Amino acid sequence: MPAVPNEHDADAPVSPANDEERPQLEPIKAGVYVNGRWNGYYSLTVRDDGLFCVPVSDWLEWGVAEDARFVPDGNAGEMQCVQPQRAPASAQPDTPGDEDETVRLSYDASRQRMTVRIDASLLSHSRGSVQPARLDHGVSALLLDYQFSASRSEGTNVPANGRSTTLYGNINAGANFGPWRFRTRQVYSRGTVGPPQWENLGTWLQRDIASLRARLLIGEGTTDSLLFDGVPFTGVQLTSEDDLRPDYLTSYAPVVRGMALGNAEVFVRQRGVLIYHANVTPGPFALHDVHPPSSSGDLNVTVREADGTERVSIIPYISMPLLLHDRDVKYAFNVGRYRRESTYERYAQPEFMQATLGFGLPLGLSAFAGIVEARGYRSTAAGAGWSLGAAGAASLDVARSNAAQPSGTTTSGYRIRARYAKTFASSGTGISVDWRRFTGEGFRTLADQLQRNAERAFWRELFGDDAPDAPAEAKRQSQLRLDVRQNFGDTANLYATLSAYRYTGHSPSRLSTQIGASWYGERFDIDLQAGWNRFANQSNVALMATLSIPLSIGWKKSSLRYAASLNRDDDGALTWGNQLSGSALRDYRLSYSLSQQRSSDTGNQYGARVGYQADAGRIDAGYEKGRGYHKTDLALAGGVVGYRGGVVAGQSLGETIAVVDAPGYADASVDGQLGTRINSDGRAVISHLTPYRVNRVGLDGLELGDDLDYTSLFREVAPTLGAVIYVPIRPQRMLPPG
Repeated sequence: MPAVPNEHDADAPVSPANDEERPQLEPIKAGVYVNGRWNGYYSLTVRDDGLFCVPVSDWLEWGVAEDARFVPDGNAGEMQCVQPQRAPASAQPDTPGDEDETVRLSYDASRQRMTVRIDASLLSHSRGSVQPARLDHGVSALLLDYQFSASRSEGTNVPANGRSTTLYGNINAGANFGPWRFRTRQVYSRGTVGPPQWENLGTWLQRDIASLRARLLIGEGTTDSLLFDGVPFTGVQLTSEDDLRPDYLTSYAPVVRGMALGNAEVFVRQRGVLIYHANVTPGPFALHDVHPPSSSGDLNVTVREADGTERVSIIPYISMPLLLHDRDVKYAFNVGRYRRESTYERYAQPEFMQATLGFGLPLGLSAFAGIVEARGYRSTAAGAGWSLGAAGAASLDVARSNAAQPSGTTTSGYRIRARYAKTFASSGTGISVDWRRFTGEGFRTLADQLQRNAERAFWRELFGDDAPDAPAEAKRQSQLRLDVRQNFGDTANLYATLSAYRYTGHSPSRLSTQIGASWYGERFDIDLQAGWNRFANQSNVALMATLSIPLSIGWKKSSLRYAASLNRDDDGALTWGNQLSGSALRDYRLSYSLSQQRSSDTGNQYGARVGYQADAGRIDAGYEKGRGYHKTDLALAGGVVGYRGGVVAGQSLGETIAVVDAPGYADASVDGQLGTRINSDGRAVISHLTPYRVNRVGLDGLELGDDLDYTSLFREVAPTLGAVIYVPIRPQRMLPPG
């Protein structure tokens, strides 16, 4: 079979086609990791003797600088096969074997995985970034992402006359026109008691401003949390955007590690919001480009295997201290009205302004300043960060608040915050510390002040205008959060989190500790978690242990798994559980599970669940029976995209998507998204693209045969946030040799 054409290196000389002595090159598809980072699926050309042929285009995509020197790799037998070397100025001799010092390729056939090691001297500082001219705003489109669920419970232990029905709907709708994105998020809920409720989670219009590397938002959003706590608002926001900058200038991000048993999808969520999605090959993985939107909040990592089984782990996260690279600038400006998240009418919604600014300085230093201004309230802050190199990074910032009181006086206070973070790559250890001290009469955030005003309003409503002030508030004295994580190889990890809060006066302190460990192996998986909480003179302990074992039917390995679990909740009740789960049908679209639990408090409980992942969405149904009740539930989820070419239904959309148009290839599998195939109209929706980075979108060539040109089965796109990218695919036949 001839070599895969290299469209990016058309001028490279090739051997004559009739050279029968030259080795025949065989393309294979594999997942590529570059310096430990997932880089996507590639068509790799491998000779019978196992040597690789890598063109210039692949080296550039893997991060090699464009001005690097590419020399023919004679060992591979093809002039278009090259190896990058240091520039001549580095005085590196051009001798055979010298490339071993700068690049190294290692292929694992059992996992279809290529590991690439590239010396830092060859890498481009702007790797991972995309030139603004290449960014694609996509096509004009209408979008609808939905989740609906319903449940019904009956029995003697069910309140409301023994019957209870609940309905829930989450609708994310939007429209794209050029660089503009309109979005609205609505929630519908209906319980057994009370009328149905619609709640607006946010409606806004936004766009990127590439020349400023910033994003403009008009409508409902949340302020930045660089120096102040983020608060909901309605107004205008202009913020510098990390994703619009090269990876080497973005904020210091956590490394998310895990283990995939097969080709799998990884979902990372923070506070319930999906912030990252990737496809990984079998084996351990490490994600280096996860940028959480909030500087604090645990990351929930879900690994969804090809057979539909899922494993969830928690990574405690606090971002690196206030830190910017030299000559880098970070800013945020918000002006508008505070938006209360509840229907509590006494909660005021004043107009306010918030601005923050940070500069990266030489010697690893950074400087920050900010202000929040509202009627009767002001807070200012300033701080500095310092990169300590091998010792980690630290920062110190001070904030001062002034809040007007009903008596006409002003209450002021200070918050002193010190942070430290360090990752020990050699040992797989990470540690972060966040310590805060509150001094003065009482430091208050804007939300604290509004909450206090609402309490006063309620107090006056009860006792009249002459009533004394509301009861004294619990004033914070200090706060500490300590996170430690430890990786053991690529299959096990351990984490511990400590949170402590102290208050002035007679208010009781709070202490919380969580410890977790997990291990993933070929024969079994183990997950352990423990939590201890202490408030005043009361304390409680919660424990959970799960053992998961893959099952085989005779000599054939199946998707069936058995899991045994033991839980102890905060009240001391013990629960023993057993679960049998698996998947079936093509692409493992059908998932099912049977479970049994016995609790020392509520007795036995039995359950069954089944789910089906279709091209146009997902449906799940479940049944559960316990002491004095039985419950049934049903859930639907999916997305719909309407554009000039028509209407396409798909799986849940996420933020940034692509519509693949491949007429004549109905039922073909889509590359990079499990359980999705081209519909009868020749189209499919691919969810969860990575904005501002190159994404490879197209068809899975492994199912279409060897007679198609692999490079015609996909296109590379670089979408902006929220874009709908139209991707026409027109596969071409391979030309016969000679």
